[in-house]
Amino acid sequence: MRRNARVDAKQKQIVEALRKAGTSVLITSQLKNCFDILVGYNNKNFIMEIKDGEKPPSQQRLTPGEEKFKNEWNGGVYHIVKSVDEALRIILNKRKVQKPKTLIGYISALKMLEAIHIEDLKQGHISTRVKQEVKRIQANLSDKLEQL
Repeated sequence: MRRNARVDAKQKQIVEALRKAGTSVLITSQLKNCFDILVGYNNKNFIMEIKDGEKPPSQQRLTPGEEKFKNEWNGGVYHIVKSVDEALRIILNKRKVQKPKTLIGYISALKMLEAIHIEDLKQGHISTRVKQEVKRIQANLSDKLEQL
């Protein structure tokens, strides 16, 4: 009988932040030789392997099974994530490709950007790009609400 797989210390923190930002998260870390989480947002999927960025590089390496899975995966990009900030930025960068088309889309995008902005503040810096995006989406959201 297989014992439970080790879960990276950052996983709970990253999953909570992604869910607060409006994503769907499927935890797959218990599957042998697989990625840790599958994140869904705006009809896109993001595969993420979580590693603790505070550990030495030798302890952040993929296991041989994870490496094999990554190399043989023919789907989307396999992201290796080391922090909440990094996970949220992956979603944001994918998110910028397509402007929200619905009121719910604008609200979701705003929640995502605010989550990233809050993480920036916690780390002691403010991202000007994120602040500009939040203002732009807030303005678009106001326009959409006026049209109702």
